[in-house]
Amino acid sequence: MKIAFLAKKGGAGKTTSSLLVAEALRQAGNHVALQDFDKQGSSTKSIRHSRSEVEIAVPKNQYTYIVFDTPPNLEHAASLVAVQQADVIIIVTGQTVVDFWEVSEAVEFAEKTNPRAAVRVLINRVKSGTILARSVDDSVAALKIKALKTQIPDRQVFAHFVGGGGWNVLDRSAQALAGQLALEIVSLPQTSLVQGSKERARA
Repeated sequence: MKIAFLAKKGGAGKTTSSLLVAEALRQAGNHVALQDFDKQGSSTKSIRHSRSEVEIAVPKNQYTYIVFDTPPNLEHAASLVAVQQADVIIIVTGQTVVDFWEVSEAVEFAEKTNPRAAVRVLINRVKSGTILARSVDDSVAALKIKALKTQIPDRQVFAHFVGGGGWNVLDRSAQALAGQLALEIVSLPQTSLVQGSKERARA
């Protein structure tokens, strides 16, 4: 399965979320690789610095899961390639209204470029208990987008993890959240297939 993380602009949290999912899948015993399409190479540097067992993707090698970390630009050729190849496309965004303005365009790009893929929005850096956090559901409903139930909270431990600290710097709750996020994502294609079959049966 190929999973692409996508965002229209930088700073949304693509690298954090792609690394969390890749590492959680690897911790579950899967053969996982990450392909870093972003020229900054932050995902690659993090994996090498932390000595993670997540592999850097090698062309023609077979993996259970390949995670794509894409450039923060929908028009970049690498973003197009990643979206075309993906089984699941995750649009990463913050929780502010301004962040959500960028989401609709990314979702439309993903759905048009690869109609067969499952496309979902992942909300990152959620500050629980704030007015913004309480307005997330309203923003999702207003834009008519499909969002993952799992959200990434605004915690310093995730920055430490990406900075090369690796899986072991995450406390139990952070590791559990990463596992929950990974499970929800890898379950998407099957869920989409079942929903599609039901819709065809009703037609």
